[in-house]
Amino acid sequence: MKKLLVLLLFILLSMEIIFPQNLHLYNELKKGIGFYMNGAQKGDKTAVDNAIKLFEKLHKKRKNDPLVAVWLGKSCTLKARDALFTKKIYWIKRGFKLLDNAVKMAPENIFIRLERAINDLYMPSFLGRFKSCKKDFDILLKSIEKIDGNDIMKMQGAEFYKDKQPTNDFIASLKQKICYFAAKVALKEKNRKKAEKIIKKGIAFAPKSYWAKALEKVM
Repeated sequence: MKKLLVLLLFILLSMEIIFPQNLHLYNELKKGIGFYMNGAQKGDKTAVDNAIKLFEKLHKKRKNDPLVAVWLGKSCTLKARDALFTKKIYWIKRGFKLLDNAVKMAPENIFIRLERAINDLYMPSFLGRFKSCKKDFDILLKSIEKIDGNDIMKMQGAEFYKDKQPTNDFIASLKQKICYFAAKVALKEKNRKKAEKIIKKGIAFAPKSYWAKALEKVM
């Protein structure tokens, strides 16, 4: 009984130490992603700068954290959109390096690879990132076939992206999101049959969901 009490005390102490750190990180990530989205969707240059400042601060403390690296990388490539011509190359190169390093740090992590893949999908073709994008989505499509929900939830970032969604709904929406963007990649390759197959598979995961409706409109 004494050993059990000691073990429970150790677990509780560990929770007090670890969970607040994760909570702080997730809160900072949410804040940074909010800045990023305002910059991406509304063209807010100040928001992009704020995103970079926040992710830079996190990156200095957590250089080996792929989740931080991937969002800093995405923010840097977004910064290139608004930068002076002489600075565009710097931000693009830095962003790509961070994105690629993030995937190298966690090659099996679906969330990290998906962030890079989506980012690359919207890069201008002359930057040569479509090949990497296509490869990422081929890997992601295979991953959602062979990896079950429990394994996905063990990956870094799962709880962050899941937030308050029920686990089963979250897993289905993640798979559908991958199919949605993978279908766009197939269409970019002018491969309609492949796109149709991906769309059909994606809808089947949750036919009445938001992503199912989005998939129906891809074609």
